[in-house]
Amino acid sequence: MGLLNCFALNIDQCLCLKQIEISRSDFQLDGVGHLLLSKLRLFQTGFCLLHGSPRRQTVEDWNIKRETEVPNPVHLHKSFVVVELIVGKKGESGTVAGFGDINAITRFASKNKGKQPVAVYMIYNQTPFVIATPKSAKVVKPKQLEGMTLGAPANDGAFKLFPAFANIAGIDASKVNWQHMKPNLRVTMLKRGKVQGVSGYHLTVLFDAMRVGMNPDRDLDFMRFADFGMDLYSNAVMVSQEMLRKHPDKVKGMVGAINKAFWEVVANPEVGLDAVMRREPLLKRASEKERMLATLEHLIISPEMKKVGMGDIDPVRLKRSIEIVTRAFKLERTPEPDEVFQSRFLPPLKDRMGS
Repeated sequence: MGLLNCFALNIDQCLCLKQIEISRSDFQLDGVGHLLLSKLRLFQTGFCLLHGSPRRQTVEDWNIKRETEVPNPVHLHKSFVVVELIVGKKGESGTVAGFGDINAITRFASKNKGKQPVAVYMIYNQTPFVIATPKSAKVVKPKQLEGMTLGAPANDGAFKLFPAFANIAGIDASKVNWQHMKPNLRVTMLKRGKVQGVSGYHLTVLFDAMRVGMNPDRDLDFMRFADFGMDLYSNAVMVSQEMLRKHPDKVKGMVGAINKAFWEVVANPEVGLDAVMRREPLLKRASEKERMLATLEHLIISPEMKKVGMGDIDPVRLKRSIEIVTRAFKLERTPEPDEVFQSRFLPPLKDRMGS
């Protein structure tokens, strides 16, 4: 009991399941991951490279409980809201949820209508994808990337979307070479000159650069995908088709818990950081706070979010972003917006605007 099923899409757009219990050793959490983990027993995912058939689990129920009611609390303080996924009921296949790139849903839905996960709560309202290059290289236009060797982890979101970016920005993607490495070595290899640039989430690259002793403002230029016509939504909470069909009330409860947790930590970041540090005492509190606040400022709390509320999207922008991905990847079908995102599970607007 108490383990969460994590929903993911791999690089080949093959659905897979991975059963995990949240810990930093499973994967590196970014600012919003810490933000949510500090108040919520959540799932953190992106693309995975697992192949083969989905590994099915069984699920009894989603329950929103207080700490005193949870069998195996994750060292949370009283009054913290928890989403608990209880595994064990026979005869019901696994219902899953996760946190990942909404653009992958568009690609998967194009060929697999009715089988794709659906986003239900937008987190990264702003496009986070960048190419970082040394300032000394003076790379300011996408065309300059041709002939360069760029680095990225194989499951990096910006790397996966680079063909789309290249198409929109007028780059010959075949003239850009790629070298893959572990996430923690990405900026190190750039610093050592092993690659000429790296792709990634803006804040991930920025904070990694600081970690290895670089000054991002002085040493790096960031080419933002959004500045060259690729204004996309990014990571959102998503659920499986089975969850939508069989457990809409549980989806609504989960989304409500995430929203409550989000605003509680926004109101009092120190309490959230306290929870993170109890779980991972070797982390540097000041760095984690800086990362969390930067994520809020640059990726989440935007003018659009202040208008539509946390978790929701602008329908016109979503439709446009789906069309961008469809054209860029030459998809055979343009998914309808409600195949990619559904707002019906969101709490009322007043509850998604903070206090």
